[in-house]
Amino acid sequence: MLTIEQLKEAGAIYLEHIQEGFEYYNYKVVSWNQEETCEHIRKLWLLNGPEHSFADFYYYRLDNEAKKKVNSILNEEEINYIKAISFSWEEIIFPLDEILINIIIKLNNTEMLFSTFYFTKEPCTLWGNYHGEYIVFQH
Repeated sequence: MLTIEQLKEAGAIYLEHIQEGFEYYNYKVVSWNQEETCEHIRKLWLLNGPEHSFADFYYYRLDNEAKKKVNSILNEEEINYIKAISFSWEEIIFPLDEILINIIIKLNNTEMLFSTFYFTKEPCTLWGNYHGEYIVFQH
């Protein structure tokens, strides 16, 4: 797990506010279904390697009622995966693996909990948005 500062030091395109991305980076808006999103994120994950692939994941900062809502769309394996992660309050940036990619894409796609994907070898940030949209920021 990383802090936001550690993510920035790793070379990520990190945006405090999305407007910064529109002002300072090349961007495009893409609209993908869940399967297409998985395909694109996995390609970036493989291109960058797991050591350069992250996402912010705010699940652990949700209150219990919000966690129950999120859990209602996850399967047992996904819930157990989330429960097994150890973290500290400051660490909201998680390294990507196959299971976390699937969880985050499912939560973004259902608009249950939005996350942003960060890739640092070939810097690229994908900001999850409504209606299956992602805003892709690059240099």
